[in-house]
Amino acid sequence: MFFPRRIIASFVGKEVIYFSTVIFFTLSFLVSINQFYLILKDSIFVPYLVSEIVKIITLKIIINSPIIITVSFFAGISMAISKLYRQSEMFILIGAGIGKANFFKLIFLPVIIYFFISSFLVFFLNPSLNKEINDMKLQIQNDIERIKFQSSKFHSYDRGKLNIYIENIRQNNQGYQSYLGVFVVLKDKNDTVIVTSKTGSKKRINGDIFLELNEGKKYRLNSGNSYISDIQEFSNIKINLNKSLGNDKESFIKKDNELKTIDLLNDLSIYGSELFWRMAMPLSLMVLSIIAIYVTKPSLRQIKKANYLYLFLFMLVYFNLLIIVRNEITTSASFFIGSALTFYIPLLISFLVIWYNLHTQLKIKKSQAAL
Repeated sequence: MFFPRRIIASFVGKEVIYFSTVIFFTLSFLVSINQFYLILKDSIFVPYLVSEIVKIITLKIIINSPIIITVSFFAGISMAISKLYRQSEMFILIGAGIGKANFFKLIFLPVIIYFFISSFLVFFLNPSLNKEINDMKLQIQNDIERIKFQSSKFHSYDRGKLNIYIENIRQNNQGYQSYLGVFVVLKDKNDTVIVTSKTGSKKRINGDIFLELNEGKKYRLNSGNSYISDIQEFSNIKINLNKSLGNDKESFIKKDNELKTIDLLNDLSIYGSELFWRMAMPLSLMVLSIIAIYVTKPSLRQIKKANYLYLFLFMLVYFNLLIIVRNEITTSASFFIGSALTFYIPLLISFLVIWYNLHTQLKIKKSQAAL
């Protein structure tokens, strides 16, 4: 009986993996398009290199892989079962004594493989990839040499310490820009400096990028009472943009999705929602796989029309529940209560259903043996 079961498991597993893989690459393509669109929006103000676009899209696909794997596997199981029913293989399996509980056992190996892949990504790899993307974007946005200023818009850098407003911009055929009506605000701990000028341009001097301004005034304000302590007129002044931007990554507070999992465990009251979300993907893979098996029915008409709709609605409700609980954990709800309600109870119910089916089949076999 071992070899026939292994052959059947291989056959069913290949069907599930085939459909899951097709859906995975389809969803990954959609993610790529979405990320490309978002990068293009950012490129309006700061141009990205092709290599940077490719790298960001690739890293984003890897980061989103846990949820893509979960959705793909969930849909792949349903599509595989539907195909098996349409081509009568499923009726043969049922006739051979392979019920839905046994069907889960047949695909248990790919479930476990995807579970560990998803767990490795969300708990270990994704935090460093998120940090790499955010650092890259921060570096690109702070690369003043790339930036093409736009007229009648405020440009803010270094988290509001440097603000530039240009009334009008002239650009020649070589892409060189000259500015008319420039307004610059520089902030530090003690003072705020406001510079206005009639004309200006961006120049590179000894490796640094300078904003050169002509014919204007420089105002120095005391940060405490906003009192103008000094006014100077100038014919030419240079502002070192690289120095103004600075590099203070050490003081930059990491986002939750950049923190290591061990750091999240140290303070669940603050980082509980992020840890909850990381747990969501691998556990959801287990729960949704079981649900996909038990929801799919042997009615051909229902498979074609209703089953996919039911599965889609269930998945939609499930992931919305995850988002709601995550937000509740962020505000008031306990991490442990939210996790139990969302993961452990459905997972326990799923395994109880499997155990009940196995126990029932075992009773039937014993009864048949007794006869």
